[in-house]
Amino acid sequence: NGVIPRFGHIFQNGNILIAFSQNIDLSTDNLSTLNEITVKAIDGSDYVGGTNSFYKIIHNPPIFVNEKEMFIFGTYSTKTGVAHDNINVFYSVDNGATIKSCYKAGVTNPPLLGARHIHATNYRSYDDTYWVTTGDNESPYTGEANVIKGSYNWETDVWTWSKVAGDLDAGCTYKIVSIYFPDADTAIC
Repeated sequence: NGVIPRFGHIFQNGNILIAFSQNIDLSTDNLSTLNEITVKAIDGSDYVGGTNSFYKIIHNPPIFVNEKEMFIFGTYSTKTGVAHDNINVFYSVDNGATIKSCYKAGVTNPPLLGARHIHATNYRSYDDTYWVTTGDNESPYTGEANVIKGSYNWETDVWTWSKVAGDLDAGCTYKIVSIYFPDADTAIC
């Protein structure tokens, strides 16, 4: 219908996830059909975002833990004046059948950090942690960045988060994007 997809992901089982500006669809039959899925907000309710909730998606390759695939991605906004407006980290552990928010900037407490962008979502396999970098809250400076670390409990479907570094409101305007973890012996984070 002339609507341009914003991103797509093919799961290992063949499901195809396609995000548009304000909704996400899933095909389980090689694109013969597309069905809109209900995205869940951080509190478990149906996610209600704006017209550009999924306009720009930041994602890394899928993660495989105990032979299960997790797809995790963040949203990125260019909107100014409103910190953490629809900025979430979303994930799926069931091949795209459900998409849930596991972190919402300015809301998830701890670590309760404002942001206008998710810059990256990275996985550190040797301790089974998820590292997210954020950027640009609405302080007088616009380059603030934070690094947060998450842990996921596969049995209870519960996330825990903690701040690792950043929140530089004192005028430092650097950016942090992806974090590279080569292996357990050489990683410094």
